Amino acid sequence: MSDVIAINDLQAFYFKMKEQLQVKNKELEDAHDMLIRMQSHADEFSRFFSEGYITEIKHAQIKKDIKEVLDYYQKRVNRLNDLIPDIEDYISEYEIEYGSSKE
Repeated sequence: MSDVIAINDLQAFYFKMKEQLQVKNKELEDAHDMLIRMQSHADEFSRFFSEGYITEIKHAQIKKDIKEVLDYYQKRVNRLNDLIPDIEDYISEYEIEYGSSKE
């Protein structure tokens, strides 16, 4: 009886990991998109500075803020790039051991 419970727990965890894989892949995609958008904003503000629309002080403040956001999302991307393969490995090992389960 405990073997059945253990397999049910494993299967529940497997389904949870499959769900998390989708969530984490979406988070990774969103983080990549944010990095691209923020880099575009950084380029735009640099252009504003070079064309004289904003002061050097304002440019430095904006550049600092954008760098903080870029750093945050780059760390997020790095973390997700480390996490996703672990989830994929678990799913793959489960499917090898117990076969592919259908939800």
